[in-house]
Amino acid sequence: YSLPPVTVAMFSAPAADASGNIYNRGAAVQSEMVEIAMAARRNRGLVIALVGSIVDAGCVSLSQPVFHGMA
Repeated sequence: YSLPPVTVAMFSAPAADASGNIYNRGAAVQSEMVEIAMAARRNRGLVIALVGSIVDAGCVSLSQPVFHGMA
């Protein structure tokens, strides 16, 4: 049998910036967030991120973003 296409991806992250970059440093669980989001986008689906705070773009204390410009 075949699996249905992934059309919705939902996850939680500590922070994001106004450009849609998602930062995952300090998250309690780091799983396949990037892969799930890419699968949803590939199928013209929706990516929903619940974030703890909105930070300035390029925030040094959070290191590199996990996702770039998903907004």
